[in-house]
Amino acid sequence: MDEQQPRNAAAGAVQQQHQKAEVKTLAEQLTAAGLTRKNHDYVMQLNKQLRRQGVNEEQVKTWLTATIEKIVTAQKTGQTATNLLGTPTAYAESLINPKKPAESRTTSSNPWLLAIDNALMFLAIFTIMFGVMGLMDPKSANINGTSGITAIILVSIVGGALFGSITKLMAPAKDPETGKRLGLPVWLRVILVLVGFMAWIGIYGLTAVMNGAYNPHLNGWIYIVIAVIAFVGDMYFRRKYNVVGGFMGRPMPRETK
Repeated sequence: MDEQQPRNAAAGAVQQQHQKAEVKTLAEQLTAAGLTRKNHDYVMQLNKQLRRQGVNEEQVKTWLTATIEKIVTAQKTGQTATNLLGTPTAYAESLINPKKPAESRTTSSNPWLLAIDNALMFLAIFTIMFGVMGLMDPKSANINGTSGITAIILVSIVGGALFGSITKLMAPAKDPETGKRLGLPVWLRVILVLVGFMAWIGIYGLTAVMNGAYNPHLNGWIYIVIAVIAFVGDMYFRRKYNVVGGFMGRPMPRETK
């Protein structure tokens, strides 16, 4: 035990001398780099923080060299190290435990996904509408064939497909090199949209004469429950597949070809 203490003391003395030599070398490096007093003190404090956190010597040297280069560049524009990097403690922490960049999610404007998204939203809209109507005036709701569950589902699916196609059709697309608009001319797009709307309205009108056996009218509360399920399902669907450009969603990004 008595022999171990002198050995530890000797090792500690050697380590202190080594650290002093490292600090002296660093100070000379900072002076040669032409750092101001404030920036000089900043790097010295950063060195202490890194070593206090147990960072190995080679890594400390690598980080300090890169940091000094940044500070020298910023110093030419009058910016201090603190303004550039934050406090020595905070900057040391960012070097030791760097924050992971947020994962970027790929947005999707696939026509099939848009069709499903729109169909779910239309299903929610129609069922909540007919559900409320059914609770307020059950007799009138049962007379109208368009309020049958089969009619609602059919109109929702067709409307979903229609709006999915329209969203894709109307999305702006330009050649990145020439800047010219690509795809069908605007007038033709407008005509196609109008034809699609007319077809949708026609299908909606035809559902009024559907046989009640195949198009039953449900209780108003059941429609409301379906509306809630469809809406929640659509929100989950949009979040899961990051769908953009739907009937109730964010606009589609500009396309380039």
